[in-house]
Amino acid sequence: MNIIIYIFTFLFGACVGSFLNVVIYRLPRKRKFLDFQQRSKCPRCRHLLSFWDLIPVFSFIFLKGKCRFCRKRISWQYPLVELMTGLIFVLIYWQYGLAWQSLIGLIGVSVLIVLAFIDGLHKIVPDQISLPAIAIIFCLQILVNPGEYLSLILGGIFGATWFWLQWLISKGKWVGSGDIRLGALLGVFLGLGSALLAIFSAYIIGSLWAIQLLIRGKVRLKSQLPFGIFLGILGIVCFIFGPEVVSWYRELIGL
Repeated sequence: MNIIIYIFTFLFGACVGSFLNVVIYRLPRKRKFLDFQQRSKCPRCRHLLSFWDLIPVFSFIFLKGKCRFCRKRISWQYPLVELMTGLIFVLIYWQYGLAWQSLIGLIGVSVLIVLAFIDGLHKIVPDQISLPAIAIIFCLQILVNPGEYLSLILGGIFGATWFWLQWLISKGKWVGSGDIRLGALLGVFLGLGSALLAIFSAYIIGSLWAIQLLIRGKVRLKSQLPFGIFLGILGIVCFIFGPEVVSWYRELIGL
């Protein structure tokens, strides 16, 4: 029975990932991503795509990574987002089971995936996604976990203030204003402890990534790198595994 649930969860997640791809593609181009009358098209030849071209993950495999009409290569972003979303949904179910916290997790990680990919591709963190997500996730967290309200509020304040100070001091050179909202989102989604873990882990991973790019000559010292992608990924990891890590650390230092 568990295997069936896991398979269904993965397939559901892959379908959600397919929709997230639509948002990732359309939102930066200022196109309506909730316009269901607007059919999906090949971004190269603009040919309308049928149901068989849009089956999450499997269509990419069957079509050998190429458009059925123009034979141009399909971006790896599409199967990657679908596969990643499916696997993350499975991990959330594995960690939290059939619970309201799982629903919050599915919403939160979906938002973080969209923000991470848009920031990675376009170096923007759109307020159209981050601001409503902060309000919705905070309200859901308070309803489901009323005893955690202080951690959620402090997490949101810390996340926003941390990036706001950097933005203010550097006049927007170190971080973008979108990172302020993303920090607040991580705070209300994860709570203070896991948000701290996610943010500082993102700095470590982001720094290591930047160093290897510098060594390989891919970027210069003054190049701006999208930080939202690291915050998004580490936010997802810390939602799934963060509470155990925070509890272990508290035991280690005797809190």
